[in-house]
Amino acid sequence: SSRNPMFSLVLGLLIMFFYQRYAGKGIKNIFVKILVTIAALLWVEMLTIEFGAPMLVIIIALWCTRGKGVYRNFIGASVAIVCSIISPFFLAAPMSFLAIHMCNWEKAEENRAVNYFSYPVLLLLAFAVGKFLF
Repeated sequence: SSRNPMFSLVLGLLIMFFYQRYAGKGIKNIFVKILVTIAALLWVEMLTIEFGAPMLVIIIALWCTRGKGVYRNFIGASVAIVCSIISPFFLAAPMSFLAIHMCNWEKAEENRAVNYFSYPVLLLLAFAVGKFLF
């Protein structure tokens, strides 16, 4: 009844390709970006790709805020929270933005154990919260 979510990631790659190709601020470039975004969202719905629209919205939000550090984390986490309300599939996404925001990349090599165990612990927490809520 629905397609694999990987198809939405492929559409996300196509969106990023067109966003990069038409990177300027001209009216033509903005029109192409809007057209590509609407077309991708329509394709996701027409092909009934599972978790497709929320995944594309997260990709678009991250692309629009790339290179903006704290804003990217805040907007990405906000979009992920909204997507978590739509589907529990995205429940771990807001927590991952918190982990990324708090990470000190300069000391990443010193904290190897923390690096390897933090993501599985976050996933277990998301699973426990999902079991508790649903």
